[in-house]
Amino acid sequence: FFCLDTTEGMTGRFSFRRSFIWFHHIYSPKKQKAIARWSSELEISGVMRTGKPGIMLIEGESTNTNRFVVQIKALNWQKMTVNTNQDFELPKDWEGREHEWIQSMRKFKDLERHDTEKLLQLVPLFEGVDLLDFFWEGTRMDPNKYGKA
Repeated sequence: FFCLDTTEGMTGRFSFRRSFIWFHHIYSPKKQKAIARWSSELEISGVMRTGKPGIMLIEGESTNTNRFVVQIKALNWQKMTVNTNQDFELPKDWEGREHEWIQSMRKFKDLERHDTEKLLQLVPLFEGVDLLDFFWEGTRMDPNKYGKA
């Protein structure tokens, strides 16, 4: 398959998007419930770390992922930034099997909630699903500084 590490638009073909979102904090139970509901409705999977800072790695069909970001932005955050995206276009040999392809691209079954004390406690999780580079890029942390390179 073909990957674009960009926030630019796709060519109009069916696509999959993975986004890394940074929050000043995620504490509000009301916001967390809305996030859980919308992720289920839009078939978004990934990881949400509550606390300060809060992070989310979300993934799913691109239109749904973009809609999810718009919905959570409307929740009035102190600070929320989409730090990086990965976009993948449907390979021609998967045409007609779009849903199956989306499932094959997922690293997570649903939106997993993690209440870790420290952000770096998520490193083994991201490493285990081969997204460690995406973690470092999304957090804008230097892995060399933490002896993780």
